[in-house]
Amino acid sequence: MKFDYSVGVQLLKPLYLWLMLLLGYPSQLLASTLNIETICQQSSAKCLEIIDTKLNKTSYPSRTWYKLKLLQLEAHFLLGNIAQLNKALMPFLDNEDLPMSFLVYVKIYHAKVMNQLGDSQAAQQDLAQALNLLHEIQEHLPRPMRLIEIANLQILNKQYNQAEQTLLLLEKRYAQDALPLFNQELYANLGHIAARLDKLVDYFVYTEKSLFYALKTDNKQQISVAHYNFARAAMINGSLAKARENFMHALLQATLAKDFATQIDAKIRLIEIALRENNSIRVKELLPQLKQTALSYDFDLKEYQLYQQLQAKLAKQGIETH
Repeated sequence: MKFDYSVGVQLLKPLYLWLMLLLGYPSQLLASTLNIETICQQSSAKCLEIIDTKLNKTSYPSRTWYKLKLLQLEAHFLLGNIAQLNKALMPFLDNEDLPMSFLVYVKIYHAKVMNQLGDSQAAQQDLAQALNLLHEIQEHLPRPMRLIEIANLQILNKQYNQAEQTLLLLEKRYAQDALPLFNQELYANLGHIAARLDKLVDYFVYTEKSLFYALKTDNKQQISVAHYNFARAAMINGSLAKARENFMHALLQATLAKDFATQIDAKIRLIEIALRENNSIRVKELLPQLKQTALSYDFDLKEYQLYQQLQAKLAKQGIETH
């Protein structure tokens, strides 16, 4: 989850293993599909390079096809490909025959698209439906990880206290023995809540913990977002040196992962730090880099707003941005 770009970027990942088990995958099919999942976990960009071919070779509708489609949707979402994600979702929006475990992610991702496009009412409707579906699935097949997803939707619905209670209970029960991915998402969510509730020290602590566990995974895109989140917390808490260091790490990992959204966000924040430090030389170094990255990526609403805010700050100091 990246605080500035999109709530829950890291945390709305489809929980593919429990989904496949829920749908009753044979062991050989599970193994072959997990090989694709491993590629997609390591690199969303590489995932998109191969997933269309896999989908075209797979019969529809089938459990395997839905599994692959979720991988594709997630990859678009994590890389901030809002237009492509919206296009991929269109065929499913009015389909009443989808498996519940697939439909819930259609609702979640569509809510994200609507939020990025500024249609908050449609987003809230999708989120309410997704939350109901997740509760129903959880009742039939309880999973601790799914409670993180429920908490994430509560965050999106601004039910911060409810989400915090859920997550703190999960921390108490599971964090000590959990896998890195679980703790990465747990603490990223707690960090987001802390930021929303102006608990700035907790924001710093939780995002640092999330980064610690992200570094135990091998997904460069997720690592980049964890660095970005921690850098934001450090920046808000006044630790500009630590913020700068982690924005640089975020930029490096995002570049390797071909995550243009995080690249843009990190560069904007690095420019803001340089402005705070009255380092006009560094600002002028970073601006061309930001423009070059922007040429490769269509701004969504959040990126555009962040860029507009930066332009206003630069204008106040008489720095030309064009």
